[in-house]
Amino acid sequence: VYFGIRIWSAPAVLGLYAILGYLIAAQDMRAVLYTQLLLNGLNMFLDILFVTYFDYGIEG
Repeated sequence: VYFGIRIWSAPAVLGLYAILGYLIAAQDMRAVLYTQLLLNGLNMFLDILFVTYFDYGIEG
């Protein structure tokens, strides 16, 4: 179950690494910080939403 979910998210993760790599190379650390804060906050919110409200369990 977990591997199947991770394999479908791989293109988005690789895209994120490319964007963050570009921002780090451009020395725009503020944008990197804000991007990471936004994505981590969104991840926490969506985890709670999918696990509790949509009852997805471990897949959420």
